[in-house]
Amino acid sequence: MAKIKKILSSIAFGIILLLLVLFFYESKRSKEDSGSLLAHKEEIKEKKEDLQKKEIEKEQKIKEDIREYQEISMSFNVSNYWDCGLFNIMLDFNEKLCSFGRTDDTQKNMLIFWKEKGKGQKEKEFLADDVFPKRSYWLPDIVPYQNGKQKGYIIYQRIEGTYFCCFVGEKGELIQKIPLEKILKKHKMKKKTMSLAIIPIGKNKIAVDISHGKMSDPDSVIAQYILYIDIKKNRLLDIKKHNYNIISIDKNYIYAIQYTNDNDIRPSSGINYGSFTYGNLIIIDRKTRKHIASIEIPTDGDGTNINMYPIHLFNIKDDVIWLANRTGIYYMELGDFEWIKVMSSEQSSYLNKQTTICDFIVVDDNLFYLLSFFGEDAETAGSLTKYEIKK
Repeated sequence: MAKIKKILSSIAFGIILLLLVLFFYESKRSKEDSGSLLAHKEEIKEKKEDLQKKEIEKEQKIKEDIREYQEISMSFNVSNYWDCGLFNIMLDFNEKLCSFGRTDDTQKNMLIFWKEKGKGQKEKEFLADDVFPKRSYWLPDIVPYQNGKQKGYIIYQRIEGTYFCCFVGEKGELIQKIPLEKILKKHKMKKKTMSLAIIPIGKNKIAVDISHGKMSDPDSVIAQYILYIDIKKNRLLDIKKHNYNIISIDKNYIYAIQYTNDNDIRPSSGINYGSFTYGNLIIIDRKTRKHIASIEIPTDGDGTNINMYPIHLFNIKDDVIWLANRTGIYYMELGDFEWIKVMSSEQSSYLNKQTTICDFIVVDDNLFYLLSFFGEDAETAGSLTKYEIKK
């Protein structure tokens, strides 16, 4: 009897051992299958992303949704601003059209508002002389900026090789000086700096697009950098090298034009950012630095790189990219990556080879403005035109 019990016990132990072996084998195979399935899913995902990227990068077909806009010429006292030039327009924090200029008679810096009714402009003294200790022939660049609850403008200018930069309130009162010159000098970006553009990107943060090199010398080494600066702590957060024409930056993306010619490397300046060259519009993820889209820009192929004036002008508003050039007005919703033409050049007296557009401001899809001048070079803009949807 004892012998039988011993045999049965051995058989039971053998069965348990066999079951354990089978359990571990199945468990291991399950994990391998799971890993294989996950890898397969990742492979499918990558292929889909590759296909999507290829789809985005293909030649873009333009849809047309031509609307009837009324062209309204707004009064412009050109002679008032002949001395320093007026080339930019912007919207204040009440969505009113204005510009920053200096009148020839007073030589004081002004915010200039266009009257909706009647003729001429309403000028409001804006910036005290003590903000910029030196006065330059050229006007400073000015960018609207809301920093938390504070509304105002970042103003910057290079005078005699030194950069001045500050954040001022809506009435031009000094809120804070930004030691841009000190930051540039610390990071050895002063002597060869050709030009820069400042783009507000959030609370206490600005991006500075800097270009090194001599535009007059095609053999000079040209490099561009984006500097991310904390204006509260007055310190550099990050620096990235790039080789494209930046048109805008927000919290998530960089919007730029991919160059077709290295001699076209230069950042725009002022309120609106444009492209001096033909190429694709690219959208770059700020975190990963990956290109998520490359979209061909609609053009007639007849634009030229003239002096300081861009071929294309962009305005990015509420995740919609607007474009103005001599072929018409277009928009593209972020994510759709497809240009939709809303106004043809035939509807405008200024979208042609005889006129240069120097700024473009969108209020909404029913209202936008073009600032321009006749010919290929001028001391100041000469025409401001309002386009309003016909009711």
